[in-house]
This record gives sequence, structure tokens and C-alpha cells, in this order.
Amino acid sequence: MDKVIFLDVDGVLNTFGNGGHFTVSKRRVKKLQNLVEATKALLVLSSTWRNHTYHLRRLKTKLAYRGMSLFSMTSNLEGFNISRGMEIQDWLDRHPNVSSYVILDDSSDMLEEQFPHFVNTDPYKGLTDEDVNRAIQILELEGVPDV
Repeated sequence: MDKVIFLDVDGVLNTFGNGGHFTVSKRRVKKLQNLVEATKALLVLSSTWRNHTYHLRRLKTKLAYRGMSLFSMTSNLEGFNISRGMEIQDWLDRHPNVSSYVILDDSSDMLEEQFPHFVNTDPYKGLTDEDVNRAIQILELEGVPDV
């Protein structure tokens, strides 16, 4: 069974007003590395960065520098009022082997049932140690079978 981290970039690995919207922070990538190493979770890109070849290439390079890679990306669903949560649910529906997941995002357009799996980052701070600790808790607690 797989553990999965749904990763947004803007407001998670970069911040608004500090270093530019399209700059991936080495410090925040290191925090993500700590999360991946602690949980052995797979990275699934849910960010709109998946739609931009140049940004995606830069992100993959930053991740590779820390020994990480993207396992997969969510699909772009077409239609009126499609939310990030719907795209994540579509991915989960196509991958039934997921035992636990966490969503790292600065936007809260998730489905109601996803909120227990959601770590809402501050877009002006990005991924923090507290966010990482919360994500570890979510991934580890969900992986424990009911007794």
C-alpha cells in the first residue's frame, strides 16, 4: 500500500512576496525531503505547474537535487467549477492501492471528505516544520489498521 503526498507548489515550496512567485525555495524543498524520508511517501503533483513545461522541468531539477522525484501528476479535468479536490479524487479513484495521503496546498478548494488529509500552508510562509509534522501525523495515523 502506498502513502501519497499531493503537492502544490505556489504557497508551499515558494511564497508570495518573498523571492518571487516562480522561485522554488531550497529551504522548503529540504522540508519536503524530510517529510518524504520520514514517511516513504510518493509525490503526486497537483499544482498547476504540471501544465507548464518550463516550471515543471525546474521543479523536477530541484527535487532531484534532494533525491526526490515525482511519482505522478493529477489530471486536468475539464468542466465548470472543477476544483483541486476533484482532480485529487479522480487520481485516488484510479489508484486504489493508496493506504494514506496528505494534501499540501495553500488553497482550500478540496472536497469535504479530504479536509482530514489536508495541510493548509500559509502562502506567505510556505511549508513549515509544523506543516511537515502535521503531514507526518496524517500519513502515519492513517496507515495504522483499525483494531
